[in-house]
Amino acid sequence: MQPVPILLPNGTSFDHLLDEEHELAIQGAAAANRPLLVRGEPGLGKSQLAYAAAALLGRKFISFTISATTESQDLLWTFDAVQRLAESQVAANTLRGSNESNPDQSPEAKLREAIDVKKFVHPGPLWWAIDWESANDANRDGLASAPTWVSTKKDSWTSDQGLVILIDEIDKAESSVPNGLLEVFGARQLQPLGWSKPIVSKPNTKSPLVMITTNEERMLPTAFLRRCFVLELELLPCVESLGGVVQGEKRKKFLDYFVELGKAHFKKHFPVEVYEKTAEMLLEDRAQAFANQDVHKPGPAEYIDLLCALQAWDSVGLTKNKSTERSTEDLLALCGKLEKFVFRKNSRALR
Repeated sequence: MQPVPILLPNGTSFDHLLDEEHELAIQGAAAANRPLLVRGEPGLGKSQLAYAAAALLGRKFISFTISATTESQDLLWTFDAVQRLAESQVAANTLRGSNESNPDQSPEAKLREAIDVKKFVHPGPLWWAIDWESANDANRDGLASAPTWVSTKKDSWTSDQGLVILIDEIDKAESSVPNGLLEVFGARQLQPLGWSKPIVSKPNTKSPLVMITTNEERMLPTAFLRRCFVLELELLPCVESLGGVVQGEKRKKFLDYFVELGKAHFKKHFPVEVYEKTAEMLLEDRAQAFANQDVHKPGPAEYIDLLCALQAWDSVGLTKNKSTERSTEDLLALCGKLEKFVFRKNSRALR
């Protein structure tokens, strides 16, 4: 696996272990100018893969999380009607009480300028990808999320190199959202509210790599699926065909993967025994979840959560007098105490 250094917007840095198959899917989707639909159970790193893709391709990154109320237009631009109404009231009151006279501009003209529709239109992720310059102008007040650099390497990016766009949890949206995306992918233009002419992508600008995640909560339109490259994330098996916990080479492969995952995220912060013990507990709890036919099965996200808790345990104010580093035995004991809160999230009543 290839370690890809990632720098999150909050300043956290770590290595993403990029599987060769995942890299092929990313490169293929980018080359074919198709969206990459990433499937898999929650917690396998679908969203994180998009960060890795941006770092791998040397592109800036922007994300958008879908909700039940999302419309396809929201990925292009949003209009803040409430703010415009508030500004119009303030501007009207200000002009009414002003004694200044300007023969070149009437009060009505000043009011129209103050509440110009364009001032309240904010660019969405696809607008940035279609035309960076006009999106940057529309975001002059910095109210919209802008693409960021997520690689630890030196930023040498220019707008014509394209973006990686993460559209997270598209299965929460109505079918009109993925269908609406097809039109945008083909046309590479948009016409926001208040613009007299369409904004068209410049010829020398690379098409964005759009990465879309789904937890399979809702079927996606067939026409949309046909336009996508599809990558399904799967975790290494934790149980045999008859339901027993994997042993031998399969067990070793599972544990080795998670030990390497822990090292990639936390470097040498923990002794290797901590990574190994946490991976063993994950294997046993995940296998038990399969045996119980539980809805939630712990995976990489929970594994990282438990290690994060160990890392920050002495910084949250509960152990203020702790002045020395914890021993390996102490860390292992704490890990065992926290395991059930992180790995076992299914209700006993449903088992």
